[in-house]
Amino acid sequence: MSHDRPTSGILLALAIILASRLTQTGFLENTAIELLLLAAIPILFIKLCGRNLKDFGLSLGNLRLGLKYSTVFFLLALPFMLYGSRMASFREYYPLWKPAYGNVYNLILYEIAVGILLFSTEVLYRGLLLFTLNEKTKYGNLLHACIYALAHIGKPFLEIPYSFFAGLVFGEVDLKCKSILPSFLMHFLGNIAFDLMFIYLL
Repeated sequence: MSHDRPTSGILLALAIILASRLTQTGFLENTAIELLLLAAIPILFIKLCGRNLKDFGLSLGNLRLGLKYSTVFFLLALPFMLYGSRMASFREYYPLWKPAYGNVYNLILYEIAVGILLFSTEVLYRGLLLFTLNEKTKYGNLLHACIYALAHIGKPFLEIPYSFFAGLVFGEVDLKCKSILPSFLMHFLGNIAFDLMFIYLL
């Protein structure tokens, strides 16, 4: 990127975050909107800037290291998810699509949609935002984690500090592995585990 393009990338990411907060609709409709806003537009921006998607973690990167980190941090997060799954505030908020727990087919559809949402989230926050901030400042990961945590305002309160520390871990691992795949796997597998805890650990 030219000298002003990192700044443009950061401003674009912030604008998309704001837009996504203002365009909340039904869960399934919102999945399509998030895919466009959080994934398609950042990827188009990167390509229009003449940059390689690999520079923003949009590749497999160091796959072996990424899988190792994903497994370790997923296992470490399980006790925290188990604790959260017992809290009334989380049980009232999740699932985002209430029919998900009605039958197994709805649950599968829900998890596919969540996978799309989380992929889109990772493209924006860990791809465009994190890697652009990392080019701009040595505090890129910290700044990205702060923004990521603030984006969780409106969800159960404990999710805000949790998302800050998760963002730090996601960011550090993705930068080390040069890929958003580890954070996507940790995020997606964690979401599936969380949902199963809600269903089977009443």
